[in-house]
Amino acid sequence: MSRYRKDKENGLGDHGVRKYDHLIGRFNSIDPLWEKYLGWSPYQYSANSPIIFFDIDGNIIEYVGFTPEQIFQYENFLDRLASTETGASIVSTMRDENVFIKLKEGTTTNSYGLTKTSFKTVNKDGTSKPIEFNHEITIDKDRIGSDEFLHLEAIIHEGEHVNEIESAEDREQTISRIVREINDPDLEYHDRQSEKNADEKAKQVIEELKEIEKK
Repeated sequence: MSRYRKDKENGLGDHGVRKYDHLIGRFNSIDPLWEKYLGWSPYQYSANSPIIFFDIDGNIIEYVGFTPEQIFQYENFLDRLASTETGASIVSTMRDENVFIKLKEGTTTNSYGLTKTSFKTVNKDGTSKPIEFNHEITIDKDRIGSDEFLHLEAIIHEGEHVNEIESAEDREQTISRIVREINDPDLEYHDRQSEKNADEKAKQVIEELKEIEKK
């Protein structure tokens, strides 16, 4: 979703066959292949699953580096996490068609997962304002091993980082605070406020999930 050209005449994101208005978070024209996806709105993007699919120009929905089995597994994980009271809002943010997340497996350095956030900016009257945020969540499956609940905890932990930014009144200010924490040499990884919040939310979600699945 982040790979587009900006139309200089109208400021819209040019995705080849469709134009995207980032100010309202909507395409202003229908998917040219909407008849192939009758179960979805003709204005949707990547079958409303931007975490695991991408659709660069509106012509084909592609997987983000996952096998069909992995996609099924991660969708199942998200469904289970969304069944909890605390996890529902976090997963809702992750699945929001206007929140651009790339979920992948890879290697991290400090923990079981990693979230990278970037944004494009426009300059107006000497100021710089974010117009589109993109999040990349990496889950370190090798470090997690076969512990399924640890895997679920890593997903919801990183999802809370995204939720913290996306639900903030001032997202740019929130990111600045997180960056200051990361760059503070006196703060250990688990002493950062954003990490503490994500840890608490993740542990709470897993406790709720275990209670639900015990029944």
